[in-house]
Parts: sequence; structure tokens; C-alpha cells
Amino acid sequence: MPSRAPGDDRPSPQGYYRWPALHGDVLVFVCEDDLWRCDVAGGVATRITDAPGPVLAPLVSRDGTRVAFTVQQDACQEIYVVSTRGGPVTQVTHAGAERTRVACWSADDTRLFFASSAGQSFVDADELWCVDIGGGDDDDGERGTSRRGRIVEPRRCGFGPVHDACVRPSGGDSPGGDASSGAPLLVARNSEDTAAAHWKGYRGGCGGSLWLDPRGDGRRFVRLDVSLEGAGVSDGASGVNVGSVAWAVDGRITLVGDDGGGRSNLYSFDAADAVARAHASPDAAAAPSASSVKVAYVSGGRLFTSVLGDGPTGSWGPVVGTEVLVEWRGSRAGRERRAVDAEDYVDGWSIHPEGLTMLANVRGRMFSMGLWDGPALEYEPPRCRLGRYLWDGRRVAMVTDASGEDDVEIHSEDGDFRKRRLCIPPAVLGRVDEMVSSPESPLIAVVNHRARLLIIDAETGKVRTADFSDEAGGVGDLAWSPCGNWLAYTRYDDPERSRVRILDARSGEVRDATAPVLGDCAPSWDPSGNFLYFLSARELEPMYDSGRFGLSFHGIHRPHAIALRADVPNPLLRELRPPHDSESSSGGSDYEDTESDTDDDDDYDTDDTDADAPEPIEIDFDGISGRIVALPMPAGRYGSLTALDDGKFMVIRYPARRGGRVGLDAPYYDSDASDSDTDDEGGGGGGSGGALLRFDVRQLKTCVLIDDGVRSVELSMDRRSMLVEKRDDYGCVDDGEDVDDTAPNRRSGLIDIDGRLDVVVDPGAEWAQMLGETWRRLRDEWWHPGMRFGDDSGVCDWPHVLQRYTKVLPRVTSRHELADMMRDMVAELRSSHVSVYTGDVGEHRRRRAHSPGHLGADFTWDPSVRGYVVAKIVEGDVWDEHTGGALRKPGVNVAVGDVLTHVNRVRLTSEVGPSVALVGKGGAEVLLTFTAGDGPRRPLGASMEFGAGGALAQRIAALDARYRDAIRDRTKRVDVLGKGLVGYLRLPDMERTGYSEFWRHFPHEVRKGALVVDLRGNLGGHISELLLAKLAQRPLAWDVPRRGSPTVYPSHASGAVVALVDENTGSDAELAAEAFRRLGLGRVVGARTWGGLLTTSDSFKLVDGSEVSMPQQAVAMPPAGGVDSGRHPEIANGIENRGVVPDVEVANAPHDYATDADPQLDAAVREALALLAANPPARFDNTSRTTDEDEARAAAAERAHVGPGGSRWPFKTYAPYPEDGDEEEEEVHERFPERERRKKLPKGAKGKR
Repeated sequence: MPSRAPGDDRPSPQGYYRWPALHGDVLVFVCEDDLWRCDVAGGVATRITDAPGPVLAPLVSRDGTRVAFTVQQDACQEIYVVSTRGGPVTQVTHAGAERTRVACWSADDTRLFFASSAGQSFVDADELWCVDIGGGDDDDGERGTSRRGRIVEPRRCGFGPVHDACVRPSGGDSPGGDASSGAPLLVARNSEDTAAAHWKGYRGGCGGSLWLDPRGDGRRFVRLDVSLEGAGVSDGASGVNVGSVAWAVDGRITLVGDDGGGRSNLYSFDAADAVARAHASPDAAAAPSASSVKVAYVSGGRLFTSVLGDGPTGSWGPVVGTEVLVEWRGSRAGRERRAVDAEDYVDGWSIHPEGLTMLANVRGRMFSMGLWDGPALEYEPPRCRLGRYLWDGRRVAMVTDASGEDDVEIHSEDGDFRKRRLCIPPAVLGRVDEMVSSPESPLIAVVNHRARLLIIDAETGKVRTADFSDEAGGVGDLAWSPCGNWLAYTRYDDPERSRVRILDARSGEVRDATAPVLGDCAPSWDPSGNFLYFLSARELEPMYDSGRFGLSFHGIHRPHAIALRADVPNPLLRELRPPHDSESSSGGSDYEDTESDTDDDDDYDTDDTDADAPEPIEIDFDGISGRIVALPMPAGRYGSLTALDDGKFMVIRYPARRGGRVGLDAPYYDSDASDSDTDDEGGGGGGSGGALLRFDVRQLKTCVLIDDGVRSVELSMDRRSMLVEKRDDYGCVDDGEDVDDTAPNRRSGLIDIDGRLDVVVDPGAEWAQMLGETWRRLRDEWWHPGMRFGDDSGVCDWPHVLQRYTKVLPRVTSRHELADMMRDMVAELRSSHVSVYTGDVGEHRRRRAHSPGHLGADFTWDPSVRGYVVAKIVEGDVWDEHTGGALRKPGVNVAVGDVLTHVNRVRLTSEVGPSVALVGKGGAEVLLTFTAGDGPRRPLGASMEFGAGGALAQRIAALDARYRDAIRDRTKRVDVLGKGLVGYLRLPDMERTGYSEFWRHFPHEVRKGALVVDLRGNLGGHISELLLAKLAQRPLAWDVPRRGSPTVYPSHASGAVVALVDENTGSDAELAAEAFRRLGLGRVVGARTWGGLLTTSDSFKLVDGSEVSMPQQAVAMPPAGGVDSGRHPEIANGIENRGVVPDVEVANAPHDYATDADPQLDAAVREALALLAANPPARFDNTSRTTDEDEARAAAAERAHVGPGGSRWPFKTYAPYPEDGDEEEEEVHERFPERERRKKLPKGAKGKR
């Protein structure tokens, strides 16, 4: 940012304005992550908050004195209130919810309604809540945000999924029936801005819906099917996507929506006919005023206002917006240069050919530094990556995008520090994904994003294409031979098979080195020139699954060696040696080091630099694929194979692939659990790593160098030093040695990255680079080269998009504003699976740790007992530390109706509820004090004794425990409605959690006959084909044992199946629903699905750690009627931007949730019963089986043994039954079962047995 002279009072450059909220002549908006206000006509803007985090979605009260808003605090969002004139902010909620948004104020401004994910059983199931915030007077005697106003625990309204709400301005209000004279209430579902929540031009099933409660008592809601004026089509397929909603005093309803054309607009309609009229106000956010409807909206970070009904006749026709010229004087602190921790942003590294120095790529910058001594020097380009030393050690090659496209720069390490850009045409170079320099020449091997293998001369800049692959996986694992004449690499023949190829760098000829069976990869050259090591999958060793009948492969690769010449002996045949031979007697797998461990700094022998070049390696390609030898190492998961001298090599062995903990809340309590489940095979950082092994080909033995945590390893060109990345540490040691991570020095080998690199970032420059890189990556890797929309309905003018948003960038003042702008940019592509995730937001002085605790219970304040009555206790999986309700743990013994009075001895009040007292207690033990709900008031947990009222407050949310309870309730409901003939199975996603849930419930539920597969809210994934293969099986036979129940063949074969979907069913779950129907497995019931069926792979990272994902593959589906064999019709994706339309459409109304009704689930059960009646599944007739004769004889013998007068159960134990007359003791035991009851022993009995 340009510097300004002290005392310069000129306004700052205009800000990036968001979230406008209007009341009369006061306009409140968000800029620089805080709230500002100005006059609606413009002028000087005043900051009114100094919030503890980024501010979102403000809403001004009806009297205009206060504004409620959301604050993002780490992973949680909370609601605050502040006076519109500024002053202290008051926190209203403390629920620790992932999502919270203000919905509306009550008519008298004493209550606030908000949508929140707090206390939910399912992901993306926000509900409407209400909190009493009181009125109160501020210090000036004006109504404000005084703490004297009562702020109590929020209560849910019971309307199910709700994202927005508004009350008609005239009359009272009573969402949920709080008053008898309630005004009409309007609630909206999925009313987020479609450009941000989905994409521009969105037409899928999640476009939003409006529900009207005419009486305001919450008992009956009617859906408003909003249609465009003159179009006659309702919201959904071709209508209006519902956005922000407001209710005008004249009864008209205004909303912001997208009609499918890709631009937001302002619409208004009357509730009586729900015919919407457009008002030509793009990207608006409406707010009602006193007499007419005045609206404020943003476009490109600028503020606009319009007045509806202000025409010559007061008609609600098209309007023209007026820009609000704000004189904004923000500090723009988010653009100031600041230091970051280097170790948090290491993107790559490389070691000097002779181990003298290293290159470190940190936060998009390139540094060269001595390993333990000397300064750290930075190179000039603002965005560099893939730094590599050239063969002479005096030059460095790196990729930079300083010109706007990728290019290769050569930097001199001599005193003049010259640099030279090779100026390779972007059409030739593309985006560089991998780069390796030759050890004996100025050649550089490069693989670009099109999987083209290029050879570049660093001195002349000449480029030639050596090989390519159009398959997924492409070309990679580049490895130069020590002599520099050969380049080995991996090339994919098809998506599942790869081979090792060898390029002759002298002639450009490419030859195959292997003929793959399943796949070959990771070649590395034996320095002696005898072998080429590589990893190969050639034999499959399946293992039986322990949880179900099935087989799987937990590791299929093992190291192999290719004899490069016919005269090279088989390494498995040992040479005959006498006992006194040193090589044979020194072996074993211990490899004891004979060198003394001294701290002397051995001077580097400069004469070694003039050593003769390695002997050229000779390769006999005739029959080379027949000279492959599998080395005696077990099959497993390996990576980073690196050859050493003396017939050794190193390889990283990763642990058996594990899923880790699964669950809806798994990311919160298990940071290592992720559905990608990568251990960094091949390096790259971010995974858990593996063990570094060294294998001696001569001794055929393995030793472990580093037990675990190794992510990648690189050997210097002279093969005397190696650089190891172990977790978040880096170390350099002699080849094949261990790294001591005790302290960074030459003795330990540990390198101090964070202490020696000073990384100062310029956010403004970074943001410009990130915008350009995101645009280029999308251009180069979009699923269609012509940048077509996801539904193939048009083409995006992508160059024009970059021009538009580049002009907006100077307004951006914070990382959150940049993310908002970039999301808006990628939404122009009108496709699913395009996401932008926020990266480094900077160290903000107002940010604080926000780790709320949860007890897994619902409480209600009761002033008569001065405490919080337990209304519901979440059970979950009580045996599990994370997924069981905290109050259901052994020793807690709390019941519904008990009263919570203290948390850690802090008295709870109407203003200080459980959520307030548990802030910062997530995952910690707390002392809870309860009084019993009936009878004498007896404190539970009044002491600190073990188990006396102690509980573990769960971190973030009790989502998994609530989910378990909800699934149990639904299973019981289906079992009752289906009369025991219908099972229930819910899949939360199509990844590890969904797979776990499938096999947890499917074997039992499928036995009932029919099955309801609930895909509502399924987030998608990639395993639908595995589940469909199982659901498609039908009974063919039965295994009938002598004892026990018959089992069906194939195992768990199902009968009638019904798929249940809704508007939140997305991606792979939609493909499953459509495939389910096309395969004839059953019926689809529910609501039209999300409409996102493109395929994304790995996301890419930007310099500040943020990520961007995009669809790189389309899903082509033939028409439902099939494809004629004689022609090739256009096969398109009919689900993208439309969704799966169910066979039976059913909607759950808001009032259904208040009575625990579920019409969608009920309809699915009815369909299952109908299918069951129409086509009963084949069953084994168990009645024809005769009783086993052995069992009959055993029963008769037992009866004879007991005799006619024998006791049915003649056994006794030493422990006596409690005495009947001790009524007081019985009462105490019933009420307090954790207390040990004293028992009287029989006379003469001893105290111990």
C-alpha cells in the first residue's frame, strides 16, 4: 500500500462493502471485517464495532437503535448486538455453532430470531431460534444494549430447517406460538445467496422455498410457490431462487433471487398470488422502511440504494439504483506488510548437489540458506516454486509467474546474482507440475499440467516434448541417471496401469523398461549402473475383512530391480564368500556406525568438485522387461524410493491405510482423520508420513532408519547427503542415516527453518497473484476446454471475468473480503463443485480461542427453582468418549427433570446459562451441580470426589451423539409403520462415514424384507457404486445349517428398496439415486435434489494456504431410455443444475417438525410396503425344518434329571438379597444409584471372599 504522510486526512481508497442493512436514513454495512454506518445519501462512514472477529450479516432493529450481527470466532459463529451509534458490543449467543445468522427482530425489539446449527442432529440442518435480549437503557438514557436488559438462553422454535424468517410489520409476533395475537410469519429455507452457496444461474432443487404461517401461531404453514410474472413456472425448475426476504408495510414481500440467468435481482410479490416481479436491482439485500420499500444492495463491492413504489403512480415497477458515495476512512490494516511463521508455509525444498546449502520454498518465495550457518537469501520473483539446483551447483532454476504465466528462471549463485528468464511460450510450457535438473548437464526435465514431458536446455532455452499421456495419472516420478544420459519416469497407459519408461537424453528415443501387470512407478537408478529400482504391483495378496464378508488389499507394491544388462547377476543369488570376508561378516540388519560422533566441522574438500564424471550407464533393452527381480520385502504401501551407493536403497513404508475415526464431527476431535486418508505417498507434506527403511541388496536385509513421520526424502546429486522431511521438521544427514530432532545443529542434522527465515508478506501483492493463479488454474484444468457451464447450457467469457474482478481487487481490505470476491468470480462458471476456502486471515488482535463445551442436553430456565431444568439428555453411543452424551456417562446419573444450578461452582442465572458457563470448556472436565427434580432438594456433585457430578464437556458440538439418537428414533418409527417388514438405513455421505454407517445397520435392517435408504442431506463422495452393488443383489439360495438360522446367498441380499432424497442430497448421492432408479432397484421418494453432478479431484493450494477446488471431469449419462446401438446420440449430464426428480414428491412442512412428523419418511415406508406386497422377496421356509434329534434327546434327558418335583433353578449365590423392610435405604438407592448401599452379611460370614 502506498505510504501516506503523517496527518494526511484524505479518505482512504474505497473499501469493499458487503452486507448492507438499511433503516430510514441510516445505512449499516460491513467493511474491513467490521460494522460501519453512514447516511443513506453518502458521506463520511463511521466505524461502530471493534468486534472479536470478522463481522457478517447485520440487521438493524425496527426502532433503528441497535444492530444485531454475526461474528466469526475460529470455527464458531456467535451473535452480538451493538448500538447503531457504536459503543460496546454485547454477545447474545454462546452456543459454539458452526453457522449462525440473524433472521429478524420481534415487533417490540425485545427478542431476536436467528437461524443456527446449534444442537442439531444432522449436518446443514439449521433451525430457527429465539432469544430474549430485553430493551434496557444505555448510559445516555436511550434504548440500547445495556447489560441490564435480560439476555437468557436461546430456545428453538421447532420449525425444522430454516435459514431466514420475517414477521409482517403490522401486529405482534409469535414464532412458535409465543403469543395469541401473532402476526403472519414467513420462513425461508435454503435462502442463502445462490451465487455463494451454489453458483450463478442455479436451477437445482436447493434454490430455496418460502413457507407462510398466516396466523403466526406456528401450527400450520403453507408453501408459497413463487413464479415469475408472465412465465407461469414456480420456483425450482425455472422460477426464482429465494434469497434474502423482507416484508413491506403494504403487504408485499421482497426477496433477492436468481431466475436462472446468472444475475441476482430484486423481486417483489403479494402473498396472495406469489407472482414475482423483477425490479432490476442486481445483488440486492432488501430492508423495509416506514412508508415504502427502500432497498440497499451491493455490486462489485459498491453500495447502491433504490426505492420501490416510488414511481409516478406508486407502482412497483422497474427501478434505477443510485450509488451511495461513501467517504470511507478505514485503516486498511489488512493490507499492511506483516511477518508469518516460515514453518507453517513450507511448500518445497531442494538440497545443493554437494550438500552445501538448500533451497526453501516458503509462502511462494524462494530462499537459499546454509544448512546450519550463514544468512538466508531471498530471490526476487514474488511467486516462485519448484526451485532446483543445476548440475554445477552455481545456478538455480525455478518456476515463476511474474509475467502472468508460468516460466522458468535461471538465477546465478555467483556474486552478481544475475537472473535470466527463458521466455518459453505458455502454450508450450503450460503449468509446471514437476521439475528435475540433470546431475551432469544443463538439462531440465519438466512435466506440465497436460502430462507432457518436456526437456529444457537451461542455457539456450530450447524445449522439446519427449513423451506424453492423456490418461489420469499422466507422467511423473522423474529420475535422472547419475551420468545424465538417461531419464526414467512413470507413464500411465490407462487410469489403472502404469509402466516405467526410459528416455535417452542424447537422442530423444523413449523405450519401455517394464511391461506392467498392475502398475509400476517410482524408478531410481543404482549408482553403480547395474540396476534400476522401482516399485511395482504384480502380485495381489488379499486379506479377509474382519467386520463383514469380503476381501481387500491393504498394500500391493513392493520394491523390484531391473538388471540393466544381460551380464548383471541376479541379486538374489549370493556370491560365495569365505568366513573371514569382511563384507559377509559385517552384515546383519543393524548397520552399526563405526564413525565417531564428534562435533568437529569437517572442512569440505574442494578437490572433490573436480572429480571425474560418473561412467556412462549402458543399457541392454533387448529383453529388459524379462530381467525384473522382486526383492524380498513384504507387499505394502511404499513411496520415495531412493537408490544409494554400495547396493542399497531407501524407501518410505507407510502404515496400513486406516480410516481413523469416522463421524459427522470427526474433523473436530481427530485432526488426522480425513477422507482423503493420505500419508503423503511421494511426498508433498501434510500427511502423517511413514517409516524410512534402508535395504541392502547384497545382504538382502532391511533396517529401519526412522520409525515414523517421514514424508519425503531427497538425496544430493553426489549421493553423500540427504534432506529428510519428518512431520514438520527438516534435517540433513549423511546418506542413509537418522535425524536427531532434539535440537537444530550439525550434530543432530535438524535444520531451523522458522528461526532462520524471516518471511514478510505483502497481502496486497499476494492477493493479486492469487487471483491470477486461480483464474489460470481454472482455465487450464476446467472440465471443458471451452469453459462451458456445468449443465452445458452456455460458455463463460472467462477473460472478461478476470478483467472485471481485477478492477474490484483494489477495494479489498481483508482476507475474508478476498474470499468473498473470489467466490463470486468462480460462481460465474455456473457449475457445481467449485469452491474457494479462506486461507491465512492474519493474526488479529481481537481474535481469541473459542472452544465451547457441550453437555449433550437441552435445558430450560425455570425461575421457580432458579436453575436450568433438563428437558432432554442426548444418549448417543454411551460407550464412546466422543460420540456419547456427556450426561449419560457412568457416574453422572442425571435424569430429565433435574435442575442444573452450578458449573464449576459458578451459579447459573437467567443471564448466565449453561452455554455461557461452558465457553472455553470444550473437551475439559467440569463439575456440575444438580438438584433432583422431585422430592427433597439434594445436591448432586457438591464435592470434588470422583464421579460426584463430574462430566466431560464435549468439544464443538454433540452432533454425533444427537445423530445417533435421531437414527434410533427413525429406525423405531419405520419399524412400527412398516409392521416389522421394513428396515431403515441412513447414509450421511458417500465417503468413509457413510460406508461405516451402511455396514453398521445394513446387515440387520435388510433382514426385515424391504429397506428404506435415506439419502437426505447426503453430502456426496465417491463410494456409491460399492453400495449399489450390494443393494442390487437378490436372494438366489440359502445356507441351511444344522443349528441356527438360514443365511441368504448372496449374503445380505435385499428385497424391495426405496431411496429417500431431498434438496440437500448432492453429488455422488444424486448419482446413486438416479442409478438406483435406472437399475430398477426400487422407487425414489422425497424432493428434487441439489443438482451437482460434476467430478472434482484434489484441490490446489494458493500461497497463503487457502485451497480452490474445481470440477475436472463431467459425468455423461445416456438418456433414461437407453442408447440405440446404431447411432451415437449426444450423451449429456441431465442432473447437473437440475437434480433428480423423485417418483413420489413429498415435502416436509415447518409445522411437521413441531409434532415430530416426517411425511417424507412415512411416504417412503408406504412405498416400500406396496413394493413388498406387489413383489414379495424370496424367503426360505423355515417351518419345514424338523427339530434336531440331538436337541430333542438332550431336552428329554434334562427333564428326567430334574425330576417331577425338582426346582426350576436350584442355584444360589453367597450375596444376600436386600432386606424388604429397609424402605428408606431403597428410596435412597432408587434416587441415587451411584451411592453404594451397605449390605448385612449372614451371621458368621467373613467380610471378604
